[in-house]
Amino acid sequence: MKFTVQEIANSIGAEFFGDPQIKISSVAEPKLASELDIALAINPKYLDDLKDTSAKCALLTKGSDWTAYDLSAAILVSRPRYAMSTISTMLDKGQNYKPGIHPSSIIDPSAQIGNNVLIGEMVVISSNAQIGDNSIIGPQCYIGSNSILGTNCYLREGVKIGSETIIGDRFCAQPSAIVGADGFSFVTEKSSAVEEVRADLSKSTVNKNENQIWHRIHSLAGVIIGNDVEVGANTCIDRGTLRPTSIGNGVKADNLAQIGHNVQIGNNTLICAQVGIAGSAVIGNNVVLGGAVRYKR
Repeated sequence: MKFTVQEIANSIGAEFFGDPQIKISSVAEPKLASELDIALAINPKYLDDLKDTSAKCALLTKGSDWTAYDLSAAILVSRPRYAMSTISTMLDKGQNYKPGIHPSSIIDPSAQIGNNVLIGEMVVISSNAQIGDNSIIGPQCYIGSNSILGTNCYLREGVKIGSETIIGDRFCAQPSAIVGADGFSFVTEKSSAVEEVRADLSKSTVNKNENQIWHRIHSLAGVIIGNDVEVGANTCIDRGTLRPTSIGNGVKADNLAQIGHNVQIGNNTLICAQVGIAGSAVIGNNVVLGGAVRYKR
């Protein structure tokens, strides 16, 4: 897929100079850019590389002198990384999944599949599941019974959605993400040393025989996820015990994050890689949790 310089500039509301009809099919660093790439030189350290680039067009920070380089066109923006969010969306070739529903997939007769839905190889869609229009379900995905997936959702390879999960529009999940695993909740018949220490952290030792069996407390509620949520590869969101785990609109979770049972997360929160959020924790709106942060209630 190719776009002209003018089409790209218009899509981000940016100024452009030079030949508006140059065709662009991808983005690259100046040294690696070909004639079909737009050279990304938004960081000053890459400007010198434009002297040796094969690209005809570059994306530059507003105020840069594009005529100082052997370019045929340039797009100038005041916030380059924000511009990249639109440009990268336009130029993303995706995973080249074949359109339609692959014959190896298993779809329960009671499932409701929307219009223009792509379903890849070896997908399983369970009873009474609903898939919204224009969604892409990649190879080897699983969607549990009574779960709802909104419109324009995108599940990469091997994503697993448990039963009783409600997900809004434009949800994106990277490979092997899991939504709706059982929570990690166990109890002993009698009060344990672990409970005593948790009740009073000042205790350095406890005198109690720990030869007890752990009994599972089952997760009976599902997960509710808002619109425009993204979940990274191998991230897991546990289902709730008695009330659903809740993820607000616009939440973005990186790879290898763990979101425990009953957790409530507000809108537009950013969860970086390897974050662990303990069960029943409550997180507000517009929070940023850095890499490997541990958060408990």
